[in-house]
Amino acid sequence: MQASPPRRWQNAARGEDPLTREDAREREHVALPVAVAVVVYKLSGEQVGGTRSPEGLRLFNDVAHGMAHVVPIYTTHENGLPKALGHMEVVQGRFEHGALFFRAVDGTEYHSLTVQRRDITTAIHSLQAANLRIK
Repeated sequence: MQASPPRRWQNAARGEDPLTREDAREREHVALPVAVAVVVYKLSGEQVGGTRSPEGLRLFNDVAHGMAHVVPIYTTHENGLPKALGHMEVVQGRFEHGALFFRAVDGTEYHSLTVQRRDITTAIHSLQAANLRIK
């Protein structure tokens, strides 16, 4: 009995680019608090607990703010498409309630915050290079 060829070859045989699926996965949007939890784990080696203590919320807000300086953070347009927060918005505004939403300097609140999956790794490497210490 002959083994079937690897899936990437099967996809290529059908005319599909084998990198297309992987690229699509890397472009998927992940909820910002989930991405922050991954970054915290990778930088500290400790898994985030489920409690929403004031210290934990502050940590998530701070890490989200650090991430926003190195990777785009997205909210949603009225039409449902992702919209990146602007650089000046990030500089002047703040993340609140454990990175569940962002408050711009003018008081506008942005909810449903996301980051692309591929940018999580970029954020981790950038924050490691900046010697960010998670306590």
